[in-house]
Amino acid sequence: MRALILLPFLSSPALSGPILSEVTGNWAGESNQGFYFRAQMEDKGDHVALQIWNGMGAVPEATGDPAMRVETLMFRDNLIEPGEQRLELIPGSDTMTLLAVTESADEQAETREALTIQFMDNMFMATGYYWRITDYQSPDMSYECDADLASGKTMFGGSEEPGPALSFEDKNAALWTPTRIFELGYCPNPS
Repeated sequence: MRALILLPFLSSPALSGPILSEVTGNWAGESNQGFYFRAQMEDKGDHVALQIWNGMGAVPEATGDPAMRVETLMFRDNLIEPGEQRLELIPGSDTMTLLAVTESADEQAETREALTIQFMDNMFMATGYYWRITDYQSPDMSYECDADLASGKTMFGGSEEPGPALSFEDKNAALWTPTRIFELGYCPNPS
């Protein structure tokens, strides 16, 4: 009897964190010839989760199992208040890019982190990553890395370099974690 009482409670949406941001669109961009989607960024305390639902013919509701869920997409505990984490869309004529963004600033530092995701070949692909920390107190501690995972190039320290070869699976956005870009060898870990 106790399990019967607990099971509905455990599956309740009330256990989810607050939705920080939600966007909808079509993965084929302005042509609207692809899957429609709904993406949500969810506050999980010290990190954010990303979930995406795909649908044909119309934007899907945020019900049932998502097509993709990344439990720890980005950290939240390093935000300088009042920071912001949100989703944005970059439309193209034949593709739509989902952008997961963290921005925060105060009198000592400013940060921007962005991950770009596209739906290609029936997979959610991490196509780019950008991270900038501007330290106003110690400029030599500032950091900027811009990784284009689609083209295999990275910009760090003012110069563009080829990044390590990546497999199709390496770019799988469902495997993304806050340290994934460092593990792939595209950006040096600033710590």
